[in-house]
Amino acid sequence: MLTGMAVFAGSYAAKTLIRAHRLRSTKSPEQLIQMYKHAFEDPMTRREAALILGVSRVANENDVMKAYKTLITLNHPDRGGTDYMAMKVNQAKDILLRKE
Repeated sequence: MLTGMAVFAGSYAAKTLIRAHRLRSTKSPEQLIQMYKHAFEDPMTRREAALILGVSRVANENDVMKAYKTLITLNHPDRGGTDYMAMKVNQAKDILLRKE
């Protein structure tokens, strides 16, 4: 019984330390924008759009929409995201769904 309690305490402590490290190493959206200020191409290419959404350049409409919904939920300005990132996610979706 003591061994089980010791294992539990050790794993709980490790989990707490890992979470604290992740919180300290996370950059704010403003810091990310400054780091990657000129990282986007103008105009956005299909390659860049696919990288933003995390899908293939030739992904089907369902895959693009699934990735878009996930990213726009995480980056929407009303939920703590930035207008800039929401705009880029929307632009990436529009480019990948455009029929060429």
